[in-house]
Amino acid sequence: MVMFLSRYRYQLVLAVLLLVVLAQPLAMHFSPRLSRAALMVWLLQFVTLAGLALGASLAVLGSWLSKTPSVRESLRRWTLTLALLLVAGVGLSGVAMILKRGLPYGSFLLPFDQTTWCDPASSGFVAGDLTPRQKMLGGVVRTVLKPGGRAASREAILAQLGPSEDDAALASPGQELIYRLGPEHESLFAIDDDWLLIRFDESGQFQGFQIRPD
Repeated sequence: MVMFLSRYRYQLVLAVLLLVVLAQPLAMHFSPRLSRAALMVWLLQFVTLAGLALGASLAVLGSWLSKTPSVRESLRRWTLTLALLLVAGVGLSGVAMILKRGLPYGSFLLPFDQTTWCDPASSGFVAGDLTPRQKMLGGVVRTVLKPGGRAASREAILAQLGPSEDDAALASPGQELIYRLGPEHESLFAIDDDWLLIRFDESGQFQGFQIRPD
């Protein structure tokens, strides 16, 4: 064990550091208050992975070209380490995207509660945290917009989410419902609010939704 740690000490240090970086999307899901800081790290993740891919390619090439046994062995260790880290990075990012389910981070932290959603303060700024509406957005999509996997009608959605808010810049009257969720939390420069836009077809059946800033 001691020999292994001594032989692979640099690879182990790199592995620990990069796995911490690659785990940021998971941290963003379970603790959205970290999302802005983690977003910057996550953006660096892709640059890091691209560099690792290039490094792995060069290591393989160098190992193949080198005639010195010690150099070939060192390059093989680094190649294996970088390849495993690339696989781990893709896996962790995939898990994070599955948990996110196409919605902003933190959207599944609370189940949908009509009383809380309709409270005028439910989309107000919360220091160091998300708003109640942002935390229950996933529940709205699953239980209000598509209850039991079937699209709801305009009347049914209004009955649960309350009256649409007035913002002519976002929605067309009679075609969409709009609801303020709270301050942006997936932007490096959060200066706007996030809104839920719900679209309907000509018969008044739910057609789709969109999350967008004002």
